[in-house]
Amino acid sequence: MLTNPNPTELVELVDPETVTKHRSLFCAYYDECLERAAECGWRSWSCEQCPIYAFRYKMAAQYARVTYHFARGTESLGAL
Repeated sequence: MLTNPNPTELVELVDPETVTKHRSLFCAYYDECLERAAECGWRSWSCEQCPIYAFRYKMAAQYARVTYHFARGTESLGAL
């Protein structure tokens, strides 16, 4: 992988409606980060400052653009 996971402590609990903003639920390191948060006694935690989260978000956005253009039959995708 690119780098080590880096969860950060949150003071407030994550609102269930915004969980996907704070956590990458399908990340290969999710369980490891959850365990780290528990060991540190964090009330809540976030993936937002993790470089792996940022990379996954960038890849998801790029995939969405490609899928959108492919679905519309656009020949030229330009700069992704």
